[in-house]
This record gives sequence, C-alpha cells and structure tokens, in this order.
Amino acid sequence: MAYSPTSANIAVLEKEFQMIIGSYFQKAFMLETGEIVLRLQMRRDEIDEEMYRILPDTFRVKMTGGENDVSEISKCETDKAGDLDEVGKEIVLGGIMKRGNYIRINMYFDPGGLLFLTDRSFNFPMIPHSFAMLLRKYLRNRRIRRVYQHQFDRVLVFEFGHEDAPISLVFEMFKEGNAILVKDGKIVQPLFSRSFSARTIRARHEYVFPPERFNPLDKMESELAEVMDLTEYDLVRCLAMDLNLGGALAEEIINYMALDKNMEPSELSFDDKLRIARRIREVLDSSEPIDWIAVMRKGNSIKISCLPVGSAPSNDEHGPREFESLNRAFESLGMEELGADSINDGDEGTEEGVERIDPRISKVKRKIRQQERGIEKFKMTIRKNTETADLIYLNYKRIESILDALRTGKEKFGWQEVRKKIEDIPDILSVDPATSMAVIRLITGGGEEENVMVDVKRDVNENASMYFERSKKAKMKMKGAQVALETSKKELERVGKKLEKESKVRKEPVKGAVREKEKLFWFEAYRWFISSDGNIVVGGKDAKGNEKVVKKYLNTNAVYIHSDIHGSPSVVVRSREDEVTISERTMEESGIFSTSHSRAWQMKVGSGTAFWAKPDQVSKTPQSGEFLPKGAFIVRGKRNWMAKLKLEMAVGKVVIEGADKLMCGPVSALDTHSKSYVIIVPGDVEKNKLARELGRVFGVTSEKMLSLLPPGGGRVVGSKGIDESLLEGVLDG
Repeated sequence: MAYSPTSANIAVLEKEFQMIIGSYFQKAFMLETGEIVLRLQMRRDEIDEEMYRILPDTFRVKMTGGENDVSEISKCETDKAGDLDEVGKEIVLGGIMKRGNYIRINMYFDPGGLLFLTDRSFNFPMIPHSFAMLLRKYLRNRRIRRVYQHQFDRVLVFEFGHEDAPISLVFEMFKEGNAILVKDGKIVQPLFSRSFSARTIRARHEYVFPPERFNPLDKMESELAEVMDLTEYDLVRCLAMDLNLGGALAEEIINYMALDKNMEPSELSFDDKLRIARRIREVLDSSEPIDWIAVMRKGNSIKISCLPVGSAPSNDEHGPREFESLNRAFESLGMEELGADSINDGDEGTEEGVERIDPRISKVKRKIRQQERGIEKFKMTIRKNTETADLIYLNYKRIESILDALRTGKEKFGWQEVRKKIEDIPDILSVDPATSMAVIRLITGGGEEENVMVDVKRDVNENASMYFERSKKAKMKMKGAQVALETSKKELERVGKKLEKESKVRKEPVKGAVREKEKLFWFEAYRWFISSDGNIVVGGKDAKGNEKVVKKYLNTNAVYIHSDIHGSPSVVVRSREDEVTISERTMEESGIFSTSHSRAWQMKVGSGTAFWAKPDQVSKTPQSGEFLPKGAFIVRGKRNWMAKLKLEMAVGKVVIEGADKLMCGPVSALDTHSKSYVIIVPGDVEKNKLARELGRVFGVTSEKMLSLLPPGGGRVVGSKGIDESLLEGVLDG
C-alpha cells in the first residue's frame, strides 16, 4: 500500500506536528527494512487536546480517569537506592525516573513513503544502524524547538536544541526520500548520499534545499487566478501541477466548486478563478482540525481526501475510512504496509520497549522483505501493461485514426505545427517530438478515462505488442525474484535452526530466534557491582573508562578507591540518597573489587591492599614538570588504607528494577542479593575455559562472561544454589 505524501499533506502534518515541540529526542533506531524510528519523550503536563486528536489510541484510554486515578503514565515514582524487597531480594536503584511523568512517542519515517507519530513499538535489529547511532550522538536529550515545511515542498524540517546553535533533521519525501542531519548549514551525514544538477547531498557539503516549486501559500488570490489564465493544461492538471496542489486536493476543490475537471480554465471568468483561488486559500490556511479519509481505488492505489464522508467518491472498493487526523490516517496505512514482523505488541517494560532480533536473522529478513516488495512491483507492472495492451485493442479504430493523423501531420507540417493543431483535438494530450511518443485519452470498458502513451512510428498492433512485451519481461524477472525469495526463506530457516542449536548449547531459552528483552542500565558500560548496602560501585575497563568514571561519577558524597598495585581500575563508590557517609562494609567490598580487577589476580596472590580517598583529593593536575598518563590520577592528602583484602569473587544472577542481571562482585555482595552464585579465586583454569563453563551454567555467552570476570585464570571454590555437577571442569578438587 505505497503512498507518497503530497505537498498539501506535508502542510497539514506541519500543523499537526506542532504538538511535539518541546519534546526530547531520546533515541533513534532503524528497522531491518530500512525505516527510521525516532523515540521522543514528552512531559505529561505538556499534553493538550490536540495530542489526543493526533494520537487518539495513545491517550484516550489511559488518561480518562478521575482526579485520583493513577494511570501507567500519570504517576512519577522514585525510590531510594538500596531498598531491598525482602522476598525477591530485588535491588531498587535511586534517582531513576520511571515513565510516570513522561510519555514516549515514536516517529516513523519510511524514505520515499510515510511519516507519522505512533505509540506502537517495533522490533529493532540487535546492532544499531550507523545512521541511527549518528543521530543518537548529535541529538541525544535535545528538545525539538521548531517544525516547519520548506516552501510548500515535500520537505519537513525538525530543529533540535538551542536557537543559537540548532541541529536540523531534514526529511525529504519525494522520489526515494532521504533523511539528512544538518549542523551550521553543513551536512553532517545523509541517510543516502546523492548528487543532482542543482545540489549535492553528501557529508561536509553545504545543505541546499531542492529547487523551489510554486508555493500557493505565499501567493495572493489574484496571483493564483493569473496562473489559471496562463496555463496550457485542463483545470484539474492546472491545479495539481501548476499550482502544486497534487491530484487529490485538486479534484476535491473542483468537486466542491461543482466544476468539470476536464474543462479548460479559459472557459472560466476571472471571478470564477478568484472563487477557486479563494477556496484554495481557505483549505491551505485553515487551522481548524480536518477529518481525513483514506480512499482506496483500483487495487493498491490510494488517495487521501479531506472531503466529508458523505461526499467522498463512491467508486471505492472498501468504502472511505474516516480518521481523526492525517497523522492517524498515515499511521494506519503505515502499519498495514509494515506487517506483523516489524511491530512489537508486547509490554514496554524494557528500556527499549522492543525485542531485539539477532543480526543474522535481521539480515535475511531484510532481504526477504525487499524481495517481496520487488515481486509486488513486478505484479503491478504486469497487470498495468496487460490492461494497457487490452485497452489499446478495445480502442483499435480510434487509435488507428489518431496515429494516421499524427503521422500525416508530421510529414506535411512538422512536429511544431502538429503540437499547435492538437490543442483542438481533445483526445490527444501531448506529443514529444524527440521520442515520437504521444499521450492519448482512451475510454476503458467501465466507461472511465485513462491516459495511454503510444509510439507514433508504430501501428496499433505494434503498440499493443510493446506493452505485452513489457509484461512478458516483468513476468520473467518476477520468476527469478520468486526463486530468490524461496532461497532466502530456506536460508532464514537454516539460520533459525543454527541459532536454536547454539542456544541449546548455551542452555539459553529460544524464542523464535529472538533474544529475550533486556533492560540496560548506565553502569553496565563499566565494571560494576551493587554492594551489600545497595551502593552502585563502578570501575573503568581501560584508561579511557577510568577517566570517564572519575569525571562523571566522583561527586560530593562519592568515594574514590584504588588498589596498591599497578593496573588497578579507578573505582567510584556512589552514595545512596539516604546516607551521608558510605559504610565500612561497602568500602571493603569495593577494595576487594578494585584489587581483584588488578594484576594481583593474574599474579595469583591471596590478598591485597587498597585505599580510599575523598573526591577533593583526586586530581588530574600533576606537579610541574611531571607527566600524568591517560587514566591516571593524582591523590593528594591522607590515604585511608585497607589491608588483607581477600581476593575472592562471586558470579551470580541478581534482580535490578525487575530485570535479571549477571553480577560479578565480592562474595558478601552476591550473598546479599543473589539466591545462586559460584565463588571464584585466582587459579590455573584458563580464563576462556572458565568463561565458557560458567556461561553454560548461567545461560549466557562466553563473551558476556569474559567481560565480567577478573583478568587472568581462576578456579571455582564453592557455590550456592548451583548444581556442582555442572562445575566439574572448573571446580577445585
């Protein structure tokens, strides 16, 4: 159900999208079939009645409660860090805002197709597309400050950030479509790089809008009437093409004015043209809500109309469908086009609110989707060319006389004179001397008019054969595409079986080759654990990570910890909201954590020493003449030493904000938060083997386990809630 928005559609979208000004950009994604989805976040108190109209399914059910009603989007919940559920031992992290005070809206853009807002969720590939990652980098947490259409063209611009330094995301919705990120007038990156005669769409080039088309919005009524005076087209094409209204809106206005769409504008008085111009301005300038109707005609052909339902044309296969807004109509069409594979109707309890698809599955599915679309295009081409050939035979005598007249005229007078004379012949619409192709108006078996292109140099049979030949070539190409589609489906089946086999080896549950939903927390970008008292403890994985941890998280009440050995990560212990000082138990656990992730573990020592310091003691400024390498810090003043820290860690599953997580930390921390864990110490079992065996026990990949374990080899010396028969290869005898 492909539909390309018109300039008039974009003008309406511009008005409807004013409701999201002030919303925050949260994330960008790309579906496996190439569509872009922007995740926007808006405060609940910024919602108005206009938003209810634009996205009725999102709000009318969820926000109709009384004053004391607490819906899923009306309650702001924050919990003190460290609170523990006595039964499930669930860790509730402090300061994390729930969805209560905010709503999330997805903006969907299909290049060359539709743009709309929706509350629906989608299935995204596990590995984000590079363009989506670029948008996240430049737009993260920026607010939309302006939405506007450029010069009544099929271009909609979203400006993000401060008015003095905005970053624009430009959606071009003509031909194949494009999304272009622009900063300071320069293109940061387009979705598709292209070159045209008037402009170049490539990174680091100046962004230039498409050449301006006729803009009826900035013209007076008299100027619109003058265009109708000078046109070479009939009335409907004059409005659609010369005035840039598009076919659907042009026909609506003509129907409203009770005029014949095929009449010549010259037949109208200037006052009549002014009345038409006045109606055009009324429609385009209207700020009142419009009930839009999606009208389906001739199979997959679609028209979007703003006529009242009772006035809509009656030759519709399914009857007109009424929507509260143009956005809602586009959303309905877009979801039909997407299909169930890309839409996620599950719970939005995860951070992404979506299921993640394995990249191998995603790649094959994307190929299948493209092949299916190609086959549909071939079918449309076959049907169209066959119908045109049949129509030529149906009008055999009429076409024969037209072709004879054109050939005779060309021989006697030349093409230029013929083009002047055909203005008086209603069924000959145009002639192209360069190609000898003519466009003529024919009557179908149902009595409808249809324009057909014929070759003047060929007779009627040859013209019909030309269309039959096109249909035949499309059939041959479609057969090849169908074979390729079957091959891709078999490939998808093979990949699915391979993933299922891998999951069984890892003892990982399989859900149709789709990974389980996973909620990601900020601290998972670092080495981390949750202390027995509920403090979040983070350490850098490398020099760059050390820099980031200290600069971002070593604030007033936090504590800096480092072991007394080279190669130790910089560790920051964050205080809970309800505490002034961090407990000694948390300090000791953090010291064990820091020492275990240092070279002490590789050296297989039994214990180590670490110290802690206050934030104001930690600095990046060395003494004059000294050099401080990346990731290193100067600690001035008294160091608070912790000795005889036993190098003993544990790995087990914990529950954080309702999400299952695998945590590696001191044994006392795991004993507080986990029902099942294994205890490891430095040892001779090679790290890769240890990760592989423990990954099998806990149902995760060896790569995931490797990222959690301390450096160097180890061995398992005990466990809790684990069948030790599963640990034979790594258990200390």
